[in-house]
Amino acid sequence: MKTLGDMIRTTLVSCEPTDSVLAVARRMREHRLGALPVLEGEALVGVVTEGDLLAKVVAEDRRGSDLRVSEVMTKSPMTAPPGMHVDDAADFLRRRGFRRLPVVQDGRVLGLVSLRDLFDAEAHDMMDENYRLKMLMMQGD
Repeated sequence: MKTLGDMIRTTLVSCEPTDSVLAVARRMREHRLGALPVLEGEALVGVVTEGDLLAKVVAEDRRGSDLRVSEVMTKSPMTAPPGMHVDDAADFLRRRGFRRLPVVQDGRVLGLVSLRDLFDAEAHDMMDENYRLKMLMMQGD
């Protein structure tokens, strides 16, 4: 069974609380990401998401160039260890109504996984299992 650590990208894309919202929105677009961990040094202090930008900037007709990430981010997000199983992480997010989960080990952010990432991993595992079962059935014929 896959763990969150198995899903982490090698390069962490993040931002700082003092970054402008405009710069962070552009970074998210450039890397095709729906959220970024907000770090002070190596410490996780928040997460900024597309939803944060939409609800706290666009919907309030505020200028992203005038705002800092610290003004719109979700502060002190819940985290998970890299050893957490994918299905447990998906259940954790579903029960709490979250869409993203920072993966942290020894106070260092390793990455950020989304509910979609977790569903994709679960679907891939199910397809692999289905294939293995079909191969076993064919051998028995």
